[in-house]
Parts: sequence; C-alpha cells; structure tokens
Amino acid sequence: MISDFVRDVGAAGNIWEKRYAEKFGIVLAAATLLARFDIAPWTEARAVTAVTNLYNASRNLTVSVPQATDALLDHVRKAVTGKNVLQICPPQG
Repeated sequence: MISDFVRDVGAAGNIWEKRYAEKFGIVLAAATLLARFDIAPWTEARAVTAVTNLYNASRNLTVSVPQATDALLDHVRKAVTGKNVLQICPPQG
C-alpha cells in the first residue's frame, strides 16, 4: 500500500521524494485500515483522496534537494556573470 502511494504520486524517481511520500503512505495505510474495520467515520476512497491532497499541499510548500540545488546554482551563475549579488542568507525583516 505504501509503495503504491509513492508510485501513484510520482515520487519513486528521487530518494528524497520517495522517503517524503512514504511518510504519507504510512498515514494512508493507517487511515485505510481504520475505514476498513469501521473504526473511522470515512471511507477508504476518502482516505486516499484526503492523504493525497495533504501530500500534494505539503509538497507544494516544501523545497526538494534538487530544487534547492538549482536555486543555489542559479544564484551563483548570476553572481559570476555580474547580474545579481549572491545572497547566501536572505535579509531579515
């Protein structure tokens, strides 16, 4: 079930993405079992929808390692070409 979730959200290609998605897959497994045994007031389909939506919302707010690397390299390129001042830490304020 966890590996199915990871595959379904398209996170199998990158180890960081996979580990991140696996955590949501664990939550989905628990929510699905709760629904299956009538312990929770939701259906299995609703559990899938809710956890997938939570994963997608969380993923949109999180920067992955490749994204952070690309952003840093972009800063360095601009600094080297004189198009931008390299700021390692953003200004506070």
